[in-house]
Amino acid sequence: MTMIKCNPDLLTDALRLANKATARGGYLPILHSFLVEADEAGKLIISGSDIDVAVSVAIEAEIEGAGRTTVPAQTLFDLVRQLKSAESITLDMDGPGKIGLDAGSTSASLKTMPANEYPSIPLPNDEEIMLPMDVLAEGIDLVHWSTDKKQGRPILTGINFGIDDGVLALTAADGYRAARFKTAVTPKSLKLKSVILPAKALRLLRPTLEEEEGMVRIHQIDDESSRMVFTTPGVKVTSNVIEGAYPDIDSVIPEEWETRAVVSAPDLLELVTAATVISEQILFSLSANGRLEIKSSGIDGDYGAELLVENMEGSPNNFSLNGEYVSQLLKAAGEASIRVQCTTMTSPVRFDLIGMDYSHVIMPLFTRE
Repeated sequence: MTMIKCNPDLLTDALRLANKATARGGYLPILHSFLVEADEAGKLIISGSDIDVAVSVAIEAEIEGAGRTTVPAQTLFDLVRQLKSAESITLDMDGPGKIGLDAGSTSASLKTMPANEYPSIPLPNDEEIMLPMDVLAEGIDLVHWSTDKKQGRPILTGINFGIDDGVLALTAADGYRAARFKTAVTPKSLKLKSVILPAKALRLLRPTLEEEEGMVRIHQIDDESSRMVFTTPGVKVTSNVIEGAYPDIDSVIPEEWETRAVVSAPDLLELVTAATVISEQILFSLSANGRLEIKSSGIDGDYGAELLVENMEGSPNNFSLNGEYVSQLLKAAGEASIRVQCTTMTSPVRFDLIGMDYSHVIMPLFTRE
C-alpha cells in the first residue's frame, strides 16, 4: 500500500501543468489520465501526455511505500483545486483499480488504470547541453504564436529549434507570417541538430523558465534524435520531433526595402488594437513628414489615427495587413522599438526588433476599394 501526504498548493500547481499536456478528444483512454509515481525518498511525480508531448512534475511529499498508478486527469485536478484550503491532501493507493483522496472532512475514491499501460517517458541520457532560462524564454515568447494552428500542415504547427556554432535559432511560420529569433550562446562551439518541435512542447516549458540565472538542460534521445527532453528544477518536458524539412525562413525575409522607419511598439499597439475593433484589415501609410497613418473601415464605420515615427527613410508607402497578426507581434515586443520595412503593397512587410536579432514578416492583404 502507498500513502502520499501532499501540500495542497504544491499538488494543485503540479496537476495544473501536467493537465495541460494530457490528451483532449478521441485519444487512447489512458491518455486522459495522469501517471502518478511515488518513491520512498519523498518524491511524487505527476505526468501528463498526449503521446507527442509529455510533462512530468516532481514535488516533495511524505510517502509510505513506493507505488505507481494512473488517475483520471481532469477529475483529480478539479477535485484537488477545490481543496486548497485544506491543511494537507492524502492520496491512498489502497487497492487495485482505485485511489483514495482524503482532505480532512472531504474524501473521494477514483477509478484507476494499470500504470504499465501508460506510454513510456524516456529518461534523459548523459549527453546534455545547457541554456540560460531567460534566453530560451525570450525566444519562445517571440515565435510560438506564429505557428499554424491547423493540422493540415504538421510541419508548420511546430517550431524549428537548433544551435549552430554557438547561435541559438528558433523559427516559426504559418504561411501568412514568419518569425526568426537568433542569439549567441556559450560556448561558441555549442551545436544542437535542428529539429521541429510541437509548439505545445515549448509553450508548456515556458512557465518553468522563470528562475533568475537558471539553466535548462536539453537532451536529444537516440541516434535519430526522435525525442527531445528539457529539464528544469522539478519539471521535465519530453517531446517527439515532427518529421520533415522545415521551410527556409531566411528566403522569405526581404532584405531590400523602399521605405523604413522606427516606431514604438506600445504606442503602435494602442492604435492597432483600436483599429481592429472596426476591421481586421488595417491600412498603414508611411508619409514623407515622418508619420504613420493607421486606418480601418467596416460595416459599422471608419477609424483613423496617426503616429510619429523615427528615422524615416525612403519614399512614402502604403501596406495593408491583418490587424490581429500585427497586434500579436507588438504584444510580444513589449516596450521595444520596431523597425518597419516595406517595398510595395504586394510585398511582405518586415519588422525588426531594435537591439536584437529578431525579424518578423507578415504577408500583405489586398486593399479594399
